[in-house]
Amino acid sequence: MAGTEIPAQAIAFAVYQLAQNPTAVSRLRDELQSCFSYPTAEMPTLAQLEKLKYLCAVVKEVLRLGNLIPGRLPRVTPREGANIDGLHVPGGISVTSSVWMIHMNDVVFAAPEKFIPERWLGEKTKEDCWVPFSLGRRDCIGRHLAVAELKMAIAGLVMRFEFNGVSGEDLGDWRDCIVKRHEGDVNVVVRERRFEW
Repeated sequence: MAGTEIPAQAIAFAVYQLAQNPTAVSRLRDELQSCFSYPTAEMPTLAQLEKLKYLCAVVKEVLRLGNLIPGRLPRVTPREGANIDGLHVPGGISVTSSVWMIHMNDVVFAAPEKFIPERWLGEKTKEDCWVPFSLGRRDCIGRHLAVAELKMAIAGLVMRFEFNGVSGEDLGDWRDCIVKRHEGDVNVVVRERRFEW
């Protein structure tokens, strides 16, 4: 699931969010054109894409808002216990947090339910509260591959296609603070871009 279903969901979520945010698409295209000559050049390399700050911000926001790992990520405190946010927890106790609850915390992220890639630009980003892959020694072993895959997919889609969301459509509602549910289809119109030669 980690190497197939979750990246596919992330790409679908990215397309939906970008289709609803034409300003973000325009800004991404401007940035991508800085390392990609339309339409004859090859796709930029991952090394080139890594340098694009707005693309990186879009990927972080997709992973923050997408809530791709439903449920909690339990850990057991070490034998000697652990201090968590000023509270001593004895050893052998299962502690957990919800990725969704961290990413939707309005103390950490202003307007947390909104897709705002710009929140990741500038000096005051909340990197230590961005946990789509967990943190520390037990974080996802495939996190770098997943982020690279998402950057390549978003760059390729934005450069080669136009996509627009159906106005007024929403992804549904949150249930049980685990995953956002939507009944029925989510419509995004995708068309190949036409280039002037």
